[in-house]
Parts: sequence; structure tokens; C-alpha cells
Amino acid sequence: MIHVVAGNLAMDRTHVLNAIVLGEVNRPVSSCVTAGGKGFNVARFLRTLGHQVRLYGFLGGLTGQYLDSECARLGIVNHCVQVKEDTRICNIYIEEQLHHVTVINEKGPVIGRAEQHRLQETVVDEIQNDDVLIFGGSLAEGVDPNFYLDILQEVKRKTKTVTAMVDCHGEPLWQTLKGQPWLVKVNEREFRGLGLGRGDLREMMSSNVLSNIELLIVTRGHKGSLLRYRNRFIDIAVPHVDAINPTGSGDAYLAGVAAAWVRTSDVVYAVQFAAACSVVNAKSITPEIALDDVAAVFPQIKIIEAGTVSQD
Repeated sequence: MIHVVAGNLAMDRTHVLNAIVLGEVNRPVSSCVTAGGKGFNVARFLRTLGHQVRLYGFLGGLTGQYLDSECARLGIVNHCVQVKEDTRICNIYIEEQLHHVTVINEKGPVIGRAEQHRLQETVVDEIQNDDVLIFGGSLAEGVDPNFYLDILQEVKRKTKTVTAMVDCHGEPLWQTLKGQPWLVKVNEREFRGLGLGRGDLREMMSSNVLSNIELLIVTRGHKGSLLRYRNRFIDIAVPHVDAINPTGSGDAYLAGVAAAWVRTSDVVYAVQFAAACSVVNAKSITPEIALDDVAAVFPQIKIIEAGTVSQD
């Protein structure tokens, strides 16, 4: 079973416009609503890839009810905790003429200690041996920066055979690193924001504070991704595509890694498959992938050996 813990779920409104004119009334060509936030995106991609998934987060108000209904429609097992305030709404603006995508993310509801504790207990109770546990996204207001770490440590006290994967940034990431998850995935901007240096990515990825992370992935948009698996660096090169909306491509990557790892236990195959999922998602208006498209892109993903960690 794959479990996804999301610190700040959302309902996404995606608006397609020719171009945004600042200071004027703008009318979209089309608009749509989808369940969103990193955790929900990952859960939805996992369902598309044929996996059973349980989602944990905080839901409130009419937007929370919408996400609950989407869980039921997609076959996602909903273990979210109900809260008083509304689940956030995030707005995504796609400018077709300029090929720009602008995202405005609300802060989200304020979450109390009791609600956090209830969700943490639910996750720990549900976890079983050999499960995959994914932590994804920012934390809602009021949520302790140790939230993901506390869950991970409790889970590890219960079972030593859970595979933990993390995709968050800032202080929550710093804290979660203390729990030694198996995989950490961040984009390049977030990774450089950790303050590990300003130079070569491989040098920063070799930092001692990351030495206990078995698989470290830094995604780089159209440049692909760079990963360190144990002491080995691998470049993942992706084909050029005319991206429509890359929002959610990192989430497709994370879901792809988890799905392929569960199926094969082959790290190189898993990241190649993940990169294909990410590329396919970038060609859609809203976060979605089709298995046939992933299969078509997969052979175009190039695996390039990029050296080893220096022992100096």
C-alpha cells in the first residue's frame, strides 16, 4: 500500500487566457476546477498508474467537500481529518500567447494541535510492513515544521521496513531529513535554497548532511534531473516538448518513482519512468497523464552516468 501525507491540500482553478493585461479586466478562454496540492496530485497519478493509495491531510468547508468527492470518484482512500476552516484555493493562469504560467497559492487553513495529532495517529495506525510512505508539499498555517518528521519517526518505531519518500522544502524538509527518509526529491530552486553552497550541484548533493539519504533527486525542469543514488551520480535527460502547463510535473515525477519502485525495485528504471511521467504531464492543461503517452516518451529519456561522490 502507498500512503500519501499532504500538509496543505487545495482546490485548483486553472484559467487559460491569451495574455494577462495587468490593471485591466481579463476574461479567460476557458476555466476548470481540479483537486490539487502536491499530495492530491501524487495520489491521483498513482491511481492512474494502477496503485492503491491512501491520502492523509486536512479538509474543511465546501472546498474540502469537493476534494472528498474527488477521492471517492478516483478510488483514493480518504483518511483526511476534518477542520473548521476552508481548504485553500489555488489559481493557475496559463497565457497561451506568451507561454507563461502564473500560480497563486493561498496560505490554507489554520490547523490546531489536536487536528495535527489526530492525523499523525491515523497515519501511524494504518502503516504496515513494506508499505511506501510519501510526504508531499508545504504545511498549512499552524502546522509544526516537525510534522512530517514526527510521523516518520513514529512509523519507524513501529516498523523498520517502510520506504519513506519526501518532497517538500524549507524548514519542513530540514526537519524531515533528520528522520533519514529513503528518497528526497526537490526542484533545483528549492534545493539551492537549502544553503548548502552556490556552486556545482553534485558538490552540494554530496554534503554530509545528506549522506544518509539513499536516493536524492534534484529536478531541473526542461533540463531533466540529477540524482545521487548512494555514491553514484546519474543525469536524466528529457526530450524537448512544447509545455502547456508544467505545474504538477514534479508531482508526476514523484508518483512515477514510487509506482515503478514498488513494481520493480529498480532505481534507474524508476527514475526513467518518473521522468517520462513528468514530461507527459507538462503537455496537459491540468495535472494528468495517459499510460500510452508515458510508454511513448519512456525510450526518449536518456540515462547518463555522471561520476561518483568524491571521497575527499
